[in-house]
Amino acid sequence: MAQPVSLLRGARGFAHDYPRDRMPEGLLWDMADYVPLLLDTQLTGRGGWKYASTDPLDGDIIGGIQAPFKTGERMLVVATTGSIYQINLDGTVTNIGTISGGVAQNPLMLADKVVFLSATGQPPVVVTATASSASAAPLPGSPPAGKYGSVYKSRLMVANFPGQEERVQFSPPLLDPAKTWDVNSWYDSSQPITGIGALRSVVLLFHAGSVERLRGSKPPDTAASDPGDFVLESLFDACGCGDAKSIAYWNDNCIFADERGVHLTDGAIVRNLIGQGGLLTYWRSLYRARASLAAETYLDYYVITLRDQAGVGMTLVCDLTTRSWFRFTNIRSLAYVRSVGTQENLWGGRAGTGRLTSLAECFFPPVLGAGQSDVDDDGTPVLPSFETPWFRLQEEGRKRVRFGYLSYDARVAGASVQAWRHDFRDPRGHDGLAAVAERTQLATESPMLECGFITNPHDLNYTVAGTLPATSGYTRYRLPVGRHPYGLALRVRQVAPSVVTRVYDFALQASVDERSRL
Repeated sequence: MAQPVSLLRGARGFAHDYPRDRMPEGLLWDMADYVPLLLDTQLTGRGGWKYASTDPLDGDIIGGIQAPFKTGERMLVVATTGSIYQINLDGTVTNIGTISGGVAQNPLMLADKVVFLSATGQPPVVVTATASSASAAPLPGSPPAGKYGSVYKSRLMVANFPGQEERVQFSPPLLDPAKTWDVNSWYDSSQPITGIGALRSVVLLFHAGSVERLRGSKPPDTAASDPGDFVLESLFDACGCGDAKSIAYWNDNCIFADERGVHLTDGAIVRNLIGQGGLLTYWRSLYRARASLAAETYLDYYVITLRDQAGVGMTLVCDLTTRSWFRFTNIRSLAYVRSVGTQENLWGGRAGTGRLTSLAECFFPPVLGAGQSDVDDDGTPVLPSFETPWFRLQEEGRKRVRFGYLSYDARVAGASVQAWRHDFRDPRGHDGLAAVAERTQLATESPMLECGFITNPHDLNYTVAGTLPATSGYTRYRLPVGRHPYGLALRVRQVAPSVVTRVYDFALQASVDERSRL
């Protein structure tokens, strides 16, 4: 009798740019709401996200910063109405000012000040904080009204002014309120600027279809008659940045996105993370249908959410260490805010709610199996799923596929799940009385996972092999397949919420026919 063959083989992400029957090892055809290779097993279902604010704002959150003021950390966000709020530790909110026109990127912090740049070219606003409160006021020094900015070597850079969309201007050092912005401390790029990134020794100027860089350390200074030492160069003309909210940083690298993909650069070389992950076709359709975009890094992950015109969000997560991708559902963020301080977190502004969410729980569910079921704070249960490549199992030819074997652990909150022996074996070697008894016993359990298969790599409708119950530990179940195909693809999806779901392996038991048989 043929031995079961394991199929997951260290699954770390999903891809669509390969033939489904020729997928590289370690990649699945789809992976939703699983976090691979992070916790205590190969695939772990994500945890539910949580609301971090109780009072809704007067609009959805479109930008924010967790600012480490000298007087203490403060969570500052801006709504679609332009209102600037402080979100307090107890989840309540305090309105502290307004930025006309809202924002096109997250605010910036320099010298114990947080600067909000207007998305419509209105004067910028600065927020300062005392031990008791935070307050917003116009940024002093006659600053330009730019849409985009970054911080580089103790100076604030502001770019894309009305009528001078290609210009970037530098502030006085450390935003000295006693000094006026030097009207000659600027550089012009070749095209309108759509975002700015700052690395250790280079400034990245993003355009719709290209990237330029400024190398140097000193901008022009009229008072000192110093022309500065910056040099403008072309970095890359095969990609650009379509939305400044896609700009994020990881390990001295800058990440940004456009229709061609998600790109990572150290200021010298640009790499396409979407291309390396095998999702170019998948990404293009998502990007072209987008109505909004938001992205940020968390740990060694890059998280990007694209929402379409109907408000449906698709969240892709890139493991930056392996350049592989997986996805989350039911996360409709209009903006992401990276945390600072003792414990890293990822905050999101959820569309349609005017509230802040915490997403760290998605990556770290209660893996010990204690607590409540994985449910997002809007009441949506987390139901992870994955689809495998189409496996030939051996050389081209028909196979007799008898059983599938799933090894998993799915715990239910507050339930005592009795483990029972399930490894029925039919000595006659085919789907006989033992398999019938097995199906009967599984049918008496409340379904937790559903397992299905297709025999054609292009089929969309899966044949359900059976459902499996919750467990109290590592468990292995056998499901009857009973097909005679050329190959097989599998799908496992959760149909009821659990505290945590771990998937260890999926194996098939099959024997190979004579290759000449059709």
